[in-house]
Formats: sequence, structure tokens, C-alpha cells
Amino acid sequence: MADRRTKIRGDQVRNDTLRPEDLRAVTGPIDTQVPSYDEGSGKFKWVDAVGGATGPTGPTGSAGPQGETGPKGDTGNVGPTGSTGPTGAQGETGSTGPTGPTGAQGGLQTISQIDHEFTVGTVLRFNGTDYVKALADTAEHAEVIGIVKTVVDDDQFELMSVGYISSLVDLVAGTVYFLSDTVAGTLSTNNPSTPGHISKPLLVATSTTTGFFYNFRGSEIAGSIDHATLTHLDYDSSGHTDFQKKLVYEPEYRCYSVET
Repeated sequence: MADRRTKIRGDQVRNDTLRPEDLRAVTGPIDTQVPSYDEGSGKFKWVDAVGGATGPTGPTGSAGPQGETGPKGDTGNVGPTGSTGPTGAQGETGSTGPTGPTGAQGGLQTISQIDHEFTVGTVLRFNGTDYVKALADTAEHAEVIGIVKTVVDDDQFELMSVGYISSLVDLVAGTVYFLSDTVAGTLSTNNPSTPGHISKPLLVATSTTTGFFYNFRGSEIAGSIDHATLTHLDYDSSGHTDFQKKLVYEPEYRCYSVET
């Protein structure tokens, strides 16, 4: 930067025409001298500027306007997960929802068979092709599969294999009912006793029209042995003696006895 110090003419110093405005301050980083009047010589000369003591700090100026918000910095790393807080108190129990629809009764099937001609309470078996009325006259005819619970129409009915049944007639509460060996498809209080027929309990009545149906296992009625003989060796003091005895079936007790 060029020297910007004020030039003082010699005639101004000699004629005492140097004015204060001719000594106006100079600025610039290289200006290190100032003019000083020397009383001995009666002249001004340039001397090194000596800095005076720093003056007191002036009052703080008013705050300037807020600058614009800077750009958002990068997101920091996720901190560690804090410990689990205590479990809150249990809330009140909600109201009970509506009751769902009633499910199908166990052991109940809807059967389609053209012109079945069955009624409620008819005991059935299956012959491999069709449902037919069961009868306790032989083991094959007594293979009960269920009882008619409801007649839908001439070609459909509901077959129940086990469970509670109603809409029956002429029952006696507390009585056990067997599969009849004389009328196909019916229940009877008479337990078959004819040899070769089947004793098959099926229902326990709870009223005159209701009862619990169970498909119990049947048992075949054994026949009498009219000409069977037993040889019994009886040891006595005289030696062996042979006795011929006859076995007689007693239906009332469903067992054999030895006729003496």
C-alpha cells in the first residue's frame, strides 16, 4: 500500500503556517509515524508513533438480527434401549360377547334315501346299500347303526348313533329298552330269550317321550344241549365210577344247569 502520510511544505513550517488540519491523521497498516513539533528547532519532524494505553471497553452493542437456521446435522447413533418399566395395573374385564350358534349334535347325520318310510324312533342297520330296520333275530340283522331322531321329508331323515332323543311315545321312565326280535325297527322292554336271537339293550327312558340312546354290544342267546353228556370220574373207596349227566339251559338265569 502507498504511503498516505500528509506532505508538509517547508514554507509552511518556516512561516508558521502549519495548520492543524494539515496534520490530519493517516490510516493504513504501514503508517507507523506521526508528525511532532520540536520546540528546540522550531520544526515538525516525523517520530515513531507510541501507542497509548487501551481505553476502557465500550458498552456492548445491541444484538444483531438472528441469522438463518443452519442445515440439519446428521442423525446420531441410536442409544441403548432403556430398562423395561413396571407392569401396569390390569384393566377391567370387558363385557361378554354374544353367544355363538349352537353346533351340530355329536353322532347326528342327515341321510338321504328315496321313500325311506321311517318314523321317529325307528332303529336301523345298514345292509351295504340301504338303511333298513334292525331286528334281533340274528347277529347280522341286529347290527344297529342308529335310531331315527327326525324325519325331514319322504327322502331325508336324521340318524343319531348316540345321545339324547325326544318325541318318542309310550315309554316308562327308568326302564331299559332292547332291540325287538319280533317287530323290526322297534324297541321293546322284553329281553330276547330265544336261542340264536340277540340280546341288545339300546335305550334308557327318562320320561314317557325321552331317553338316552346307547348302541351297546349285543350277545347271542345260547341254545339248550338236549343230548350232551358229561363223564364225571368220582373217586371213592370202590374205585372209579362213570356218571352221565344232562346239561339244561335255563333262560330265566341265562345259564346251564346239570340235570341230576
